[in-house]
Amino acid sequence: MYETVLPIVGASYAAASINYRLAPAVTFPAAVHDVHAAIRWLRANAAHYGYDGDRIALWGFSAGGTLTTLIGLSEGVGALDGQLRGVRHDVVVRGRCHAVLRNNRCHGTADPDLVALASPVYHASPDDPPVFVFQGTLDAYLSLSQPESLVEALVSAGVHTELHLVQGAGHGGRTGFYGAAARAVRNFLDVYVRGE
Repeated sequence: MYETVLPIVGASYAAASINYRLAPAVTFPAAVHDVHAAIRWLRANAAHYGYDGDRIALWGFSAGGTLTTLIGLSEGVGALDGQLRGVRHDVVVRGRCHAVLRNNRCHGTADPDLVALASPVYHASPDDPPVFVFQGTLDAYLSLSQPESLVEALVSAGVHTELHLVQGAGHGGRTGFYGAAARAVRNFLDVYVRGE
């Protein structure tokens, strides 16, 4: 992730690459709690490392994109929050939109409440942070209808949302993440994190 983020943010931002547990070793929402724990650590150690712990952008590809979006849109949902509060003030930079958390296998469940809990689109509300969604037009795993449905829900809720389609890019990683896509993310961060 570092090799993708650092050329975009340069020296203007601090960057942290975090990890989380995956299925089948754990079940949903363990990975969500892992990301919350990482954010808690980043906030608690901001002064020590010299960055602003009140201005955090969440960024992810594939499952990481789903996790960051879910966290950014679901403050106050007890089953997802873990021990952390106040995440809704973060900016969400979203990569590859899932209808549900595929890596945590919620897409196959018969429990509609669990599917709704795991899907960012069901958490859209007027007090959500700005969201940047990017999606490769040649993504073999996710149809374009998935990011479009998230954007539609967020815009309907009055949330500032930007959708950037990366022409010719596939799924995950840094595929196609350069040029106009990189500039668009940097501009978004400068406006909504730095306030420029």
